[in-house]
Amino acid sequence: MQSFLSRLPLGHELNYFLRRHVSRTVPAADNVFAYDCRFAAEHINAFRKRGACPIEDALFYEFGVGWDLTIPLAFYSLGVNRQLVVDLRRLIKVALVRRSAGRLAASGEKFDLVRTPESISNVTNRAQLVETLRLGYGIDYRAPFDARNTDLVSTCIDYITATKVLAQIPEASLRDILLECYRILRPGGLIRVLNDYRDAYSYVDSKISVYNFLRFSDDEWERLNPDLNYQNRLRHVDYLRLFHEAGFEVQENEAGYDADASIEVLKQIPLADKFRRYSLDDLMPVRGVILGRKPDSSWSGRYCGSPTDHPGPTPWQTATFRRME
Repeated sequence: MQSFLSRLPLGHELNYFLRRHVSRTVPAADNVFAYDCRFAAEHINAFRKRGACPIEDALFYEFGVGWDLTIPLAFYSLGVNRQLVVDLRRLIKVALVRRSAGRLAASGEKFDLVRTPESISNVTNRAQLVETLRLGYGIDYRAPFDARNTDLVSTCIDYITATKVLAQIPEASLRDILLECYRILRPGGLIRVLNDYRDAYSYVDSKISVYNFLRFSDDEWERLNPDLNYQNRLRHVDYLRLFHEAGFEVQENEAGYDADASIEVLKQIPLADKFRRYSLDDLMPVRGVILGRKPDSSWSGRYCGSPTDHPGPTPWQTATFRRME
């Protein structure tokens, strides 16, 4: 079905309709929402611990924010005042963003939020929503947007995040995105990503393992890998290599496993030739966290995008955005 929808001009809208009204995997279940809020808090805690710029003064950039903007709204609730959030397609849905805001408003004590979003029940369309996010929450949403070539001013961003999105990006494009992130990140700035390395179909088909897609050659996988559910199959060591190639100093490196991910399960998979080159230890992780720092020995920690330090328009207001056709 997704292979068919991927070939249609509005396939992503039909995909959303099916997931919302047929499979009912949208909106996210309560446990998924809770996980996302914890992920947002982990990003913020890491930046508070390792970053030079106070969270409240920093300029954040997140790419691949999806339908419901849970992560950006959680960042706002945790004290972030300025965010530029982008996506390849204009995916946000008024109903889902409204639901995320309501969930956060009801979960302030549970997640130690410093503030919660006001109700956006009066928003009736996407244009109003984008304006409300910008004026009310400091969230500048841009889509369609090419994260490979942002046209942003160099060294204008303090912190960059990507949450459960890198596996959906082809390796060549991901390499370009990380190089662009390096360019726009301030010296001493940080990028932190949370990755999912499991076969996405294992979430909905209990008969296959989290490693099932490792059995296919690249040619076979190309036929089984629709744009609407694209998976690059990169492993944790591959992402570390891409971070190093882009120039980042890796300061946090965590590869994780779940109960359904073990060497015994992995050994049951007849690996494709390309994956036989990996050690079993490198194939096993099903999630990972990487935090990279843009090095600069002269970094003083004082230049962090504060309006008092930089009078005039914010960097994205002076930029010309290159949009995807």
